[in-house]
Amino acid sequence: MAALAHSVATLFLGAILVGSVSAQQPRQSNSEFLRAKSRRFIDYQRDFLSFARESKGGDDWAIPSNLHTAASTISEYLFATRSFLEIYDHLSCPSDRANARSILRREFAYYAKQIDGYVDTVNLGLSYTRAPAVATSGTQMKEDLRELKAFFEAVTLK
Repeated sequence: MAALAHSVATLFLGAILVGSVSAQQPRQSNSEFLRAKSRRFIDYQRDFLSFARESKGGDDWAIPSNLHTAASTISEYLFATRSFLEIYDHLSCPSDRANARSILRREFAYYAKQIDGYVDTVNLGLSYTRAPAVATSGTQMKEDLRELKAFFEAVTLK
């Protein structure tokens, strides 16, 4: 019984230590997160354009073409968001920051809502595609879209 209690205590202590080690890792800043996502969506644009060029027409062309358009639009959202945040970070007047904060919240809510439509676009494309590469990249893009939506809904500004 004492050995069992010791084992449980050791496991419990190990879990606490692992949790505190992972909690000490630096959190990615909003700008870093958006920069990484921007690179991902630029890659999606290139990939889907390449898939469309390699296709034989019909749905084989339309699906990656539509996904390319979606990735391009999201890239524009990310560029705008990064610009908004950079400007916000350089505001020094508290009243200006408060005004900008309310505008940014509204814009972020708009982008989060728009992303829903792009998730639907990706799902539709995935349901019809026969190309494994399009399906794989589309699935990855859908996950990135969900992460972006969560970011836009949860971002906090100081």
